[in-house]
Parts: sequence; C-alpha cells; structure tokens
Amino acid sequence: MEIISNIWSVLTTENEMMTKIINAPTVLIELWLLFQLATCILKIKYKKEQEIIYISILSISSLISEFFVPGPFNVFINYLIMFIVIRLLLKTNIIQTLLAIIIPTVIIALVATLTLNPTLKVLHITSVELNTFPIYTMIYQLILYFLTFLFLFFLKSIIIN
Repeated sequence: MEIISNIWSVLTTENEMMTKIINAPTVLIELWLLFQLATCILKIKYKKEQEIIYISILSISSLISEFFVPGPFNVFINYLIMFIVIRLLLKTNIIQTLLAIIIPTVIIALVATLTLNPTLKVLHITSVELNTFPIYTMIYQLILYFLTFLFLFFLKSIIIN
C-alpha cells in the first residue's frame, strides 16, 4: 500500500524534473504520430524499418537534447536532426522534407491549442500547474494524442476513399 501512496505522491507533487522523466515515453507516441501524418499527407512510401529507424533516432536525440540542452535551443536541434533524418532516410527533396516537418507540427499544435483551455477548465488548473504536476501533464498528453490519432484515422479513411 505504501508503494501506491508513494507513486500517487510523485504524480501529484509539483516537480518539473519528474514531469519530464515520467512523460519521456510520450516522445515515442508523438514521433509516431508525426511520422504517420507526414507520410499520409505527403503520400511518402516507406518501409517498416524506416519508420523504426526514424522513431529510434529522433526519440534518442530528443530525450538527450531535452535533458542536456537548455530550451529553446533543444527544439532547434530536434528540428535540425528531424530534417536530416527525413531527408536521408525517406529520400525526399528539400520541399517535401520541410513540409514533412511543418505540416504535422502545425496539426499537432492546432489540436494542442484547441484542447488546452477546455482541459484547464475541466481540471480546474492553471497552465503552470499543467506543466509542473506530472498527473496533469499525462492527462493532457493522453487527450492530445488521442485526438490527433482520431484526426489521423479520419484523414487516412478520407484518403483511402
């Protein structure tokens, strides 16, 4: 019972570093969504190995830059690495590579913007609490990724039909 109490304490206590650590696995989900959105919208053909390599390289580089490079520089490093990986791995031209970065990022940003205020209102929290309490961050990310997945699902069904 004490273990459950300790876990709950970690999830509900204000701790920005713990929020980063607990939410690190969501990098995999976000990268998978970014990859799926880019390849679906731009109709880029790929093999499963390319998808795995893309997610592996970018997740490792993203986690390293998150913990060791101060923001906002880590974001620039991540986009630069993403550009190189997409260009070399998927063999796209420069325009396609830029679009493969910009379009999925804009879609996720729009979904995040549209879900932020309702999430804050429903949970009765501030944006500062959202970023510092691990439980709130996890709830928000689950909502964000679920809605983005639904968008991707509908997008793929429209493209197929």
